[in-house]
Amino acid sequence: NSSFLKEIESFWRQSLISELIRIKTVEIREKIRLSDEEIKNFYHYLKKEYYFRYIQLSDGQSDFVFSEEVNYDDLLKEHKDLIYYDSGQNWIDLQSIDPQFRKELIKDDVPLNKWLFTEDKNGRYLFCFYKEREKTIADYKDMKSEIEMLLREEKERQLMEAWMSYLRNSVHIIFNEKLLSKI
Repeated sequence: NSSFLKEIESFWRQSLISELIRIKTVEIREKIRLSDEEIKNFYHYLKKEYYFRYIQLSDGQSDFVFSEEVNYDDLLKEHKDLIYYDSGQNWIDLQSIDPQFRKELIKDDVPLNKWLFTEDKNGRYLFCFYKEREKTIADYKDMKSEIEMLLREEKERQLMEAWMSYLRNSVHIIFNEKLLSKI
């Protein structure tokens, strides 16, 4: 029966892809190195909360060009068509910030009241940190291993996404997203 053979073929393809992903995950984990400075910097950002807002741009805004000179607070009030989703302004801590914004925050001290732009596979975003304040957290020595684990997971996710993006763009592979989410 040809449908039975197609199911077996599909199963083996997905099994091979799953094994490839498992091997790549191990390879990536072995390559990740964290310095004490990276861990201390992350701890520094964990001690703060940020008054934060992000805007996901409408899909129809593919020609949108970001400019640091634009006052996006005013522009967004006038052009609601730019907005697909608006988080509103809220106090949020580093662990609660979505990874694409967290990555921008911990690159450097992000200037307050300055709109920034980033994009990922899910969309294009404008975001702004309006204020920051200190919060009380455990001592560095008590949090070091937890921070290291969090940073490792973040780097692993970023490297895996980059590898999968490379595969999607250079090789014709169709991922079974349901199976992939179980890994």
